[in-house]
Amino acid sequence: MKPVEAEKGSYTKLERIIDDRPENEEAEFSDSRQIAVVERKNVQRAGAAGYDEEGNRARIGDRLVSMGIITANQLNVALQEKKISGKMLGEVLVDLGFISDELLSTFLAETSGFEVFNPKVTVIDGAALALVEKKIAVKHQILPVSIDGINARIAMADPYDVVAMDVLRRFLPKGMVVKPLVTTPTVLSEAIDAAYGYASKVNDILKELESTDDKKLDVTGLTEEEAYSHPIVRLVNALVSEAVKIKASDLHFEPEENFVRL
Repeated sequence: MKPVEAEKGSYTKLERIIDDRPENEEAEFSDSRQIAVVERKNVQRAGAAGYDEEGNRARIGDRLVSMGIITANQLNVALQEKKISGKMLGEVLVDLGFISDELLSTFLAETSGFEVFNPKVTVIDGAALALVEKKIAVKHQILPVSIDGINARIAMADPYDVVAMDVLRRFLPKGMVVKPLVTTPTVLSEAIDAAYGYASKVNDILKELESTDDKKLDVTGLTEEEAYSHPIVRLVNALVSEAVKIKASDLHFEPEENFVRL
């Protein structure tokens, strides 16, 4: 194949991450990185849709090798470990220390054209989360993030997972379009636990409030000790705690006809 020269001044986030790796990794990756530089346009042109240059579906391992992110030997080791552990290849590569979570996420995003999911700066929409049960989210590695019109933004470890897509179509309203956000299995698993754990806590408090007499909802005359145990105070504390955790600058409450959007 005739090499294609990289565009002058063109430098992707993925290449910056590769260049930022420790010096002791440099020799091992030097030959592969030269291939990545001269062939980047070809790989990205085909890889944007997850296909190789012949129009066939390109496997993630082969694409990582072709871009110089891992070596062929590392891929073989990871594939053997994948057979034993049953984990996704990307997760195995991270576990083995061949690539970082950040590099894998960036690779998946830049070669697929999908947005990267960053739980640290993303607020999960409760209305979207309620569409899929936690056990389904865990089993298929999917996390509903938000609903915008007919678009459902879903965090996924593998945006090409046909089974996961079929599951989503069963749970989402008819006609809704899935917009995948890409992340690593480790980050996604932690985000799923955090999102559903927080939602479960808030839902429990809301159920408690529903069964509370209206006269007991007034917290103005309570002592400090009584106030801390009151469901309204606990609800506010849960919301503020989650906002601090994700480093949100503001809390916005948008009243809708049948619910309040946070």
